[in-house]
Amino acid sequence: MSAILNALDQSIFQDILFHPSWLGEIAGISAEKMLRGKAPFSYVLRQGEKSLAKDVSHFYVTFVDAQGAVRHQPFTITLAQEGWYYEQGGSGGPFIGVPISDVVHMIIHGDKDQCKPFIP
Repeated sequence: MSAILNALDQSIFQDILFHPSWLGEIAGISAEKMLRGKAPFSYVLRQGEKSLAKDVSHFYVTFVDAQGAVRHQPFTITLAQEGWYYEQGGSGGPFIGVPISDVVHMIIHGDKDQCKPFIP
């Protein structure tokens, strides 16, 4: 059972890396320029700082807030026996087999229906 959970947990990383809005190691200012003038709650995902902990990965969601300002929200994904968790001041999880697109709205505190990936 543990091997199955581990495979499902690892799928979150594949989901992020193959997400249509994934920009990889792009600089924050470059992501910001892409999103200026876009609809509120448009977002991109990008790589965060490197982690020394093997069960924690850092990312950013760069998004347009309700007032049209571009924000950069750091978050982490932590793998645990019971699933994966995100953390960014608050936390959520455990999730098993849940794609990042179903969680982004919680990370940026928006309505799920409003959050749309920006595809460059």
